[in-house]
Amino acid sequence: PDPVQQSLIEATAALGPVARMQIAPEQGAFMTFLVRALGVRFAVEVGTFTGYSALAIARGLAPGGRLL
Repeated sequence: PDPVQQSLIEATAALGPVARMQIAPEQGAFMTFLVRALGVRFAVEVGTFTGYSALAIARGLAPGGRLL
């Protein structure tokens, strides 16, 4: 994880046991890969916890892409 991701991981871990709802860094990397490979330009995330998966999706979006 880069510094932004690591900071988010640490902030989420500070929430205690509920932090286990966050996806693993490997899952985030896979999500970024899938979004990029599919050329996704628009994505909707439902049920965001602390934003790690949203960050992963946003990083994979095509230029001009949008995450709701």
